Amino acid sequence: MMKRNSTYLLLFLSLVHLSFGAIDIQTASVSALVPSQDDVLLEYVDDFSSGDLINEGSPFLLDWNSTAAFGSGGVGNPFVVEYMNDGIYEGGDRKNTYFDPGRLPAVVTYNLDTSFVTGGYNLTSISTFMGWGFESRVHVHQDYKIEISLVGSADYVLLTDVLYTPFTDLTDFEGNYESKVRVVEDVTGILASGVDSIRFTFNDTGGPAGGGGALGTVIREIDVVGFAVGGNPNELVITTPTERQVVQRNNGNVADIPIGGTFVSNPDFVEARAVVKSGGENNGTTTSWQTVEAVPTGGTFSGVLSNVPAGGWYEVEVRSVVGGISSSPVTVGRVGVGDVFICAGQSNSANQGTPALTPSSDRVSARDRVDDNSWIAAVDPLPIAEGSMGSPWTRLGDLVVAEEDVPVGFISLGRNNSNVASWSPDSSNDNNLMNPAIKSFPREGFRGVLWHQGEADSAILTSAASYRGTLIGIINHGRGSNGANWDIPWYVSEASYQPSDPLTVEEGILAGQRKVAFDVTDVYLGADTNDFHLEGRSSDGVHFNAAGLAEHAQQWFNVIYQRVPAEARNGDFELNTDVSLTGVSPLTENAFAETVPSATNGTTVLDWRILRVSGDASADGSNGFFNPGSEAYSKGTLAKMSGPHAATMRGGSGNNYFLQTLRALVKPNKTYFLSSAFGKRDVGAETYAGARLELLNGSSVLASMSVDSNKLDTLAGGNANGKFTNATLRYDTGTLAGQAHELGIRILKVVGGVNTYLDFDNVVLTEVNTSSAYVNWLNSFSLVADPNQDLDGDGIRNLVEYAIGTSPLVVDNTSVLGNMVGDAIRVTRRKGSVGGLAYTIESSTDLSVDSWTALGGVVENVVSTNGDFETVDFKRDGGWFPGAEDQLYYRLKVEIVD
Repeated sequence: MMKRNSTYLLLFLSLVHLSFGAIDIQTASVSALVPSQDDVLLEYVDDFSSGDLINEGSPFLLDWNSTAAFGSGGVGNPFVVEYMNDGIYEGGDRKNTYFDPGRLPAVVTYNLDTSFVTGGYNLTSISTFMGWGFESRVHVHQDYKIEISLVGSADYVLLTDVLYTPFTDLTDFEGNYESKVRVVEDVTGILASGVDSIRFTFNDTGGPAGGGGALGTVIREIDVVGFAVGGNPNELVITTPTERQVVQRNNGNVADIPIGGTFVSNPDFVEARAVVKSGGENNGTTTSWQTVEAVPTGGTFSGVLSNVPAGGWYEVEVRSVVGGISSSPVTVGRVGVGDVFICAGQSNSANQGTPALTPSSDRVSARDRVDDNSWIAAVDPLPIAEGSMGSPWTRLGDLVVAEEDVPVGFISLGRNNSNVASWSPDSSNDNNLMNPAIKSFPREGFRGVLWHQGEADSAILTSAASYRGTLIGIINHGRGSNGANWDIPWYVSEASYQPSDPLTVEEGILAGQRKVAFDVTDVYLGADTNDFHLEGRSSDGVHFNAAGLAEHAQQWFNVIYQRVPAEARNGDFELNTDVSLTGVSPLTENAFAETVPSATNGTTVLDWRILRVSGDASADGSNGFFNPGSEAYSKGTLAKMSGPHAATMRGGSGNNYFLQTLRALVKPNKTYFLSSAFGKRDVGAETYAGARLELLNGSSVLASMSVDSNKLDTLAGGNANGKFTNATLRYDTGTLAGQAHELGIRILKVVGGVNTYLDFDNVVLTEVNTSSAYVNWLNSFSLVADPNQDLDGDGIRNLVEYAIGTSPLVVDNTSVLGNMVGDAIRVTRRKGSVGGLAYTIESSTDLSVDSWTALGGVVENVVSTNGDFETVDFKRDGGWFPGAEDQLYYRLKVEIVD
């Protein structure tokens, strides 16, 4: 007796066995008196297969078509044709197919894929399950014919007719009814061979309707079971993983590879292993055989191959075991354990760059359908995303493979000119792209979402608050119960530049992007492309050229894998006039390059934002960089400046500021030194406005230092007029309570108003271990000093003073740095192993900043030791004065490495 949550239940069972020659038609039916339509029969739920040849998602089903369907069609509507092969056995309206008499006879054709199974398929059984819920006995009657076509033929031939009407004479009552028909072959077990298409023609069974008054046929499921011609009926078919699939590694650098597929004859169990594929680039560790399905039933198997080390390509082998005998393994040729990314946004996240790229590595894959586990080699233009040219993701793929030595997979969803609101929950971009892509993975099944978008929002004047709120809504929706149901990491680019839009509008978008990263857990800032148009990285003012795509990819790599130093960028304010990068020549003396908020040319101080105190709009006043000259400083370029240019803020509101948000995260147990040289003019009537130097953790202030006029004089030894003077703050993070965000540098002009100014240069941020020997050395002098500073003004920086054992408070003769002894440069230095230091000889032909390179052919010889110090002779193959070089300069580079 069947059990239901009801007060009464009556069953009527019928079993008939019909045979037509070698074809055997096995039938069964059941009925039950139940109190409601919701309490339906599922008697044969264990008899159907969700992994047959024509099941939705089967790798063997090419396509299907139907002459008729109930409802308007499409998944989600009641009774549509898709439900008869969806692999779901239910009794409700929305998971069955209904053909009413007006749509009968109905012809449904299933075409099998012979592109890789060229000989067609052997069919071993065909099963049909019919029935509905309440008052529906006629709907279980089965009247149809099965036709097949063979490989190489366009004609269909009859396989068999089926007519099964078990309840024609049964006294009508308000009950549930269900039937099944199974067509098999008695002798050989093969119904047909070489099949490439199966056609069903369903007929009107006629007869009285149930109490509901509806005629027609309701089909719950159709199963067509078989295997490839030339194969073995006991051979497994692997449906997952698929060729070129990349499985996300976990924090332990391993992954569980999902294993699934189908079989015809029940094995005792199914096992699998991963074997490193032959070839120079492939890596990993071959695993042992593991049981993935201990008791396979119902024609399908599923499980996981556990703890596969990161690497690939692997060949995944799967085999069945019967009576202790293993079958020959079935293999998927390329499966990787590495990193997987969903990439979304607008055109610069899609395929709008130039040129297109084919990665140099074969281990870069791309999904070619949003929610289907189908992967191909990643070649620009990437599938799914719009555009027909190049993307940053192929280039990022090469970087990941080269640096991380793992395969990488991308799902690129970008849509041209899409604003942030067009990705909102339940938008077409969400319903058709983002949400199904996210949900197609298991929990933590990809590394994160790479979001590059914002340029379109500048054009429609989206505010910082609006951008922030909309993107947070998108992120929360993707993480919620209707999405992934886990906290997906997001990486949000800073991108807003549009050639036709004023800078202050673009700043609002950037502010909104930063606020999302700072306000939401596990959201990080991604690439910053807003200055690409100034750096020769744009092809048309908006989209990126080869240099831009390469830099875009490099920035994404650096952020994701935290390969970013905790250092200020363009802290010397010389980058805008680096002719090799921007094509702009250095400013003449007293010249000023102003950043104009209303301008549409996007001219900015590279790597810096210049903002009002609100943080979401360009600062007022006159701000930018200049070449200090006789109109401000009687001596022009001054000591403590790192070049001819310095930043400047003139007039405007109080607490306007320069901001730089790094991509390096704040780390625990680190000591940070932040310094800047502030200028105090000795020419003209303008007034020094005072500064505040701040070190940030996202939007939170970790440490600050006020530098008013008196403070500056004190730091300068009494009088700071006419020169630049260093100010340094120090911050020890300790265990770092709370979330680590991006490091930031903020320099505020405290006092506003006409004839006020703030000039500064040589902004330097340094990160060292709090427990390092260098910090302990500093503490012994009770100093707050950046390693790059020269506290005593003797021309020897603090880190070098530490390295050679001199005092940072006593002026030393530079001869202590070293001298020539014969053909060797002799230096007394602190032992690297003791002091946490590394030493490198570098050379330059012209002393320019970017010309220094490590010198090869240098041999070190320790002459003597004295406690923590050693005297070393450096010799160079061929001597230090080779005749082929007109001039050559050398320096000893000292780095903290602990």
